[in-house]
Amino acid sequence: MAAHAGTLGITATAYSFARGNASTRRFSFATGKVDELAGFLSASILMLWALGIGVESLEIKEICPPFGAIR
Repeated sequence: MAAHAGTLGITATAYSFARGNASTRRFSFATGKVDELAGFLSASILMLWALGIGVESLEIKEICPPFGAIR
């Protein structure tokens, strides 16, 4: 849940920045790219987090004996 909260915070911060700077002329193509980059970053973080969970579960599966083996 912490990963989801963190990525949601990244997206919310980017949205707030984009809305606050929507009318400035410093950005050549507006601030829509900021939202898209934040969404990509959030998805990348969650993907890496899920891969870490998958690797950890495979490591645990190798260590633990099968269910019927302990009697």
